[in-house]
Amino acid sequence: MNNLHITISSQLKNIREMFHVKQINKYKKDSKEIIALTLNYLAEDNKFSFLTTFEIFLDLYLVDDKKIEKVNAQFRGKAEPTNVLSFAYLTGEDFNTAPNPLYLGEIFISMETLVRESLEQNITEEQHYVRLLIHGLLHLLGFDHNVEIEARLMYNTEENILHKLKLSTNSIVANYWR
Repeated sequence: MNNLHITISSQLKNIREMFHVKQINKYKKDSKEIIALTLNYLAEDNKFSFLTTFEIFLDLYLVDDKKIEKVNAQFRGKAEPTNVLSFAYLTGEDFNTAPNPLYLGEIFISMETLVRESLEQNITEEQHYVRLLIHGLLHLLGFDHNVEIEARLMYNTEENILHKLKLSTNSIVANYWR
């Protein structure tokens, strides 16, 4: 997908000992590929066919728990860390009349929570990172999990994308909706 522009920044002040610069740079490089593959997969569906013709922009922030807790408190009223937050600039109805270029929104991933959850779920950090990135991207495209039917669609879409990427789909969160 040549029309994809991703700004990625890492704000990991409190957990620098957990991640080396080389490791973070790999996450950044892999993120672009994962996002492109996810958007190409979704573009196969008529609802998302616009993804192949639009110039697309999004921002990705790799942060620590302190930063994501602050963002979570400010925008969701929850003063606690979480694994991923997404802020979509458009709602699902807007995609039919969306401007080109399309600014999808922002994704925040807490690398600190990612490490903790990876251990709890007995999966690699890379596997969990990919799932969180795909999950955040799906939110930007209007997917949600507030009610069971929407949650099943979202998590099944995640599973299909992970399968297409030939990655493990072992996740406590995903297994809940099977």
